[in-house]
Amino acid sequence: MTTSAELPQAQQPLRRIKLWQGGLIVAIVGAILVVVGAVQTTAATPPEECPTGTELVSKYEFNDGAYVFEKPAGNESVVTITNGTADGGDWSSTVDIAVVIVKGGDGSSFTTYDPPQKSGTFSNDALPPVGSGNIPDISNVQFCGPTGPPTTTTTGPPTTTTTGPPTTT
Repeated sequence: MTTSAELPQAQQPLRRIKLWQGGLIVAIVGAILVVVGAVQTTAATPPEECPTGTELVSKYEFNDGAYVFEKPAGNESVVTITNGTADGGDWSSTVDIAVVIVKGGDGSSFTTYDPPQKSGTFSNDALPPVGSGNIPDISNVQFCGPTGPPTTTTTGPPTTTTTGPPTTT
């Protein structure tokens, strides 16, 4: 039988750990890995697509100081942007808009209208800061209309949700 004095020095600390302590350490490490995996999954880059229950009405890119229609073909005149700057603008639409997605930097902000609206404003105010806490300019804005029949309920002002870049661990 080998005594702890005869074991190489690197193996001596392992000898002092009891079986239940080793199991506890493995369980803690496993729990940490599960949490890290969940955070990485939920903090993934936000989709640049209209959410479920809506469809893309129009998407505009901000280029050379103006909003330029990008897609979908045939909808060039459905949404009109006025007073457009890199910080935001006013919009009007010939169809109901349920969600406006503003993209800038590594994040997005979503404004939901319930009931859907035919005019409103958008801005970069809710975008996550970049660099030294600077609010990024808008790179594109998307207007999403409801896919179902028009809603008639009124629940209050629009809500804005902000998403940021993926979390790195």
